[in-house]
Formats: sequence, C-alpha cells, structure tokens
Amino acid sequence: MFFIFVGIATFLWFLWTMDKEYTTVISNPVEFTKLPENRVLVNNLPDKLHMEVTGGGFALLRHNWDISKNPIKIDFQELNQNQFKNSQSGNIVLSLNQIRTRLSTQLTNIKVNSVIPDTISFRFASMVKKTVPVRADLELEFEKQFMLRGEVIIIPDSIEISGPSVVLDTINEVYTSPLKLKKVETTTQRNLSLVQVHDKISLSKKRVLVEIPVEQFTEKTIETGLLTINVPDSLILRLFPANANVTFRVVMSEFEKTKPESFQLGVDYNHIREGDPSRIRIQIFKSPEFISNIRINPETVDYILENK
Repeated sequence: MFFIFVGIATFLWFLWTMDKEYTTVISNPVEFTKLPENRVLVNNLPDKLHMEVTGGGFALLRHNWDISKNPIKIDFQELNQNQFKNSQSGNIVLSLNQIRTRLSTQLTNIKVNSVIPDTISFRFASMVKKTVPVRADLELEFEKQFMLRGEVIIIPDSIEISGPSVVLDTINEVYTSPLKLKKVETTTQRNLSLVQVHDKISLSKKRVLVEIPVEQFTEKTIETGLLTINVPDSLILRLFPANANVTFRVVMSEFEKTKPESFQLGVDYNHIREGDPSRIRIQIFKSPEFISNIRINPETVDYILENK
C-alpha cells in the first residue's frame, strides 16, 4: 500500500509539474525556401536553429522526444524581397528575432522568445554560364588483335555549366563517371552520368552518350623517302640510306588507305650535334591519326654535309 500511494503521489506531482510553464533552449531543423533563382548562394546556411522558448512542460517534452521533427520553414522571398532588390553587393542579413511570431506558429504550443544566433547572413553571387568540353574517364583493355579506331565519340562533346563566377573560372572541363571495360572487341556505346564538379555548379546535361569505336587491326610496313629540314642554304645534307621502313598497326578498314604519301619521315639539321656525331635520328613529321604502335627501321641514318 505504501508503494501504491508513493506511485500515485509521484504521478500527481508529475502532472502538476508538467502543467507549469518553463523557459528553456531547444533545437529544431530549419529549411530556407524560395531563394532567388537568378543568383547563387555561396555560403552555407545553418541546418538547425537554437531557440529560447517558453511553453508547457508537456509541449516541451513532446518536442524533445520527437525524433523526426518537421523543419521550420523560413520563406526568404516573403521576408526579404524588397531588401534583396535594393542590395547591390548580394549580401543580405536576416534578423531572426524579428520573425519570432512566425517561428512560434510552426511549433505546437511553444512560444519563441529569441533565436541563437539572432541573425543569418546570405551571400549571393550572380549566375554566369560558360561552355566546357566533356571528357570520358575510360580504362579500356582490348581483346587480342583489336584496337581503338580513331577517337572516342562523346555526344554531346560539350555542355553548358552555370554558377558563381568565382567557382566557374576554375572549371575548364567535366568528366564522365569512370568506366572500365575488358576484352573489348566490338564498337561499344554507354550512357554515362557526368561527375558533379562543385555543389554550387549546375550542369545543362546530366548524362552523355559515349561511343568507343573498336575494330580488328593488322600490321603493315611501308617504305618512304626521308626529308631534311632546317638545312642552311649554303649546305646540302645527304642521308644514307635515303629511305626508311615504317611499320605500324592499322585497322582493317583503313589498310588500303595508308600509302607512302601518308607519312613524312626525315631528319632535322638542328639535331645533328645530339648524340652520335656520325648519325642522326629519324623523326616522324606526319602520320595518319588512325594508326598506332609506329616503329621506324632504321631509327638513325648516316649523313654527310656538302657545300653548295
């Protein structure tokens, strides 16, 4: 009986205590709505408000026990429309203590006395745009006797990005999400997402089409004459031999298109003093874009200089 009466007394004391009003500090999530669309917010806003409030014990207890609290919504456009229009710098300071009544209406049976901190700064920058190229982040491993035919095709190959100029000036390209392929032997297409470059930057496209042209290749050898460049007008540079063989990989569809005139091999007079003084290295001045793994034989040639 003693414990029963103690329990009843404790319960009645709890009800009497909770029925009284208290002043305390609470925290609540906050959400800022209707920010200007033609400008970009460049500073971080708080995700919670700390408020000194007055309310009944039950109301405060219910608020503190509610894990999934609804965020307090602050309508920026409604509160600061005139101030924002008159601001030249784009910096706005919102006094939260001036909207205590509006904050109280979003809390059940709780009155907001003050907000900590009492002001929030908004730093806006003008929205600017520019066009940047898209790069494919690829790691390719081809099946034997297959290779990339030409360049990877990206559609579209450039996009428009927008954001504050201070951030936009540092961005010169955007990349696709990484793609790794093994044993590739056919032309492959993938729809890849673009990597978000910065949380303040918007992309005009979220995804692009990447086409990887692949074709079987073979090796081919062509003999071509050697050119000489940068030779003084008073001299003649003679090479021995005067021709060289160039061996390369080429896709089957371009095999017949590769001819001696597709290449320009030769030597540069300015390189005579480099390395072995009796020989000079052959250089590639021009070659088709669709070939790879180029090898020259011989790599160096003998030479003599004659006066004209």
